[in-house]
Amino acid sequence: MLRRNKNKVLAIVGIAAIVLGLGSMVVGGFAWSYTRSTAIEQGVEVNEDADFPFADEGQTLNDPFDMLGQANAIETHQLDRTGGQYYAEMPGKVPVLDEAGNPTVDENGEAVMAPNAERDSWIKATTLITALQLGAMAYGLITLVIFVGFTLTATGVVFLSLRD
Repeated sequence: MLRRNKNKVLAIVGIAAIVLGLGSMVVGGFAWSYTRSTAIEQGVEVNEDADFPFADEGQTLNDPFDMLGQANAIETHQLDRTGGQYYAEMPGKVPVLDEAGNPTVDENGEAVMAPNAERDSWIKATTLITALQLGAMAYGLITLVIFVGFTLTATGVVFLSLRD
């Protein structure tokens, strides 16, 4: 039965592959444009010490390499700021110090504790790092969708050409 309907099956599968492939490329192109314009709209600029300096310092981030480089630069600066410690490695509270650098004590002789501002700064840094890494990952997935779309389109053309 399949032999008799070979042309019909090849035509249906070929057309479906072409439609799906072209749709994937169009959606991928839209997603690439949206991701790039959103990144530019955010106005995050390239640091001079970003790991992937394909852009000039001060230029707005607009590609995955700039995003990854900036994420690495933020992490490096944060580690420098916190003495090489990550959020989970730092105490949640630290003693309050007086002008001389000595711990302040309460009426019971206990050290007065305050939230660790250095530890809390990791929340902001982690948010920025994660957003930049997700932007770079989006570019990777979008690129995959575009290439799969191209492959599907080419496969559809081959199927159509195999008909008798």
